[in-house]
Amino acid sequence: MSGLQVDLPWNLDGADVCRVVQRFIEACPNGLPAKIIIDFRGLGFIHPAGVTFLSNFIHWLRRAKGVTVDLAGYERLNDAHCFLDDSLFFEQHLGRRLRPNARPRTTTKPLRYVHHEEIHAWLGSIFFLGSPLL
Repeated sequence: MSGLQVDLPWNLDGADVCRVVQRFIEACPNGLPAKIIIDFRGLGFIHPAGVTFLSNFIHWLRRAKGVTVDLAGYERLNDAHCFLDDSLFFEQHLGRRLRPNARPRTTTKPLRYVHHEEIHAWLGSIFFLGSPLL
């Protein structure tokens, strides 16, 4: 298998993440393909759990498994795409923001890759102490 397209559902929350993973596993009976395209065209609403899952999934595929991951269908800029852009998801995974005015919202933390060895320090000093929500 040379490539696989993963179509995101309209809603991406914790339960939907499980369905995406299940479909992904079923589509890869002979192991991971060399290339995966994640298609955002159908995504209309995304929860923070969905943002975290997508980011971690892409990092895992690229860094741990050496898979080429391309993103597609995000150009339309609906509410979900704008939320991802404001979360700095596209900056992290495409190397650029989609909109010049994209920035973290007052109710969210910007997406940041936290290395395993940094997790305890990040939780204590950044997440809990630096959170305007707590």
